Amino acid sequence: METRATSYLWSGRADRIFGGLGADRFIFKGATESNATACDSIFDFLPGEQDRIDLSKIDAVTILSGDQTFSFISTNSCSGTPAG
Repeated sequence: METRATSYLWSGRADRIFGGLGADRFIFKGATESNATACDSIFDFLPGEQDRIDLSKIDAVTILSGDQTFSFISTNSCSGTPAG
């Protein structure tokens, strides 16, 4: 599936997602929407246009109760251990 739009773009499974001119928000609603064999690909992601990836609907640490948020680690290496 290929999605083309500006502003809000929802991911499904194995999508090729394209934004448009201006600020785009690429929204992922669940961890099952993308995996190693059916991954999503975002094309034309431009931070300078205020493009954003929204993971707010996904629990970052599923082994803990409640809903934990993701932490931005910038260019740091991923430890593989949940921050919890």
